[in-house]
Amino acid sequence: MGASADNGLKIVVVGGFGAGKTTLVRSVSEIRPLSTEETMTRAGEGLDDNSGVRGKSATTVAFDFGRITLDCDARSRASGKQVLITLVEHVRDQYAAKTPSSHQELAL
Repeated sequence: MGASADNGLKIVVVGGFGAGKTTLVRSVSEIRPLSTEETMTRAGEGLDDNSGVRGKSATTVAFDFGRITLDCDARSRASGKQVLITLVEHVRDQYAAKTPSSHQELAL
């Protein structure tokens, strides 16, 4: 299926602070993602729990935009599950390609 405005699909990735949303978009995007990362300031102290992401110095202030081509019909509700499976498999394959074989234990 060719990528066009007629058969495109927007995938929204949601999660808590430091969950890896930007990392996911960066790892699966076929283009250099548009990113709105900014340096974290003291203004966020007490609002965002950064205890699980020590050393995090930047955060997304709006959104990240990337592009991925998936070989399935995302317009069909019946294939929605397949879209998610394909996306997860793509992430797994990208992770495996970038990780030494001794560390390839990505549980899905």
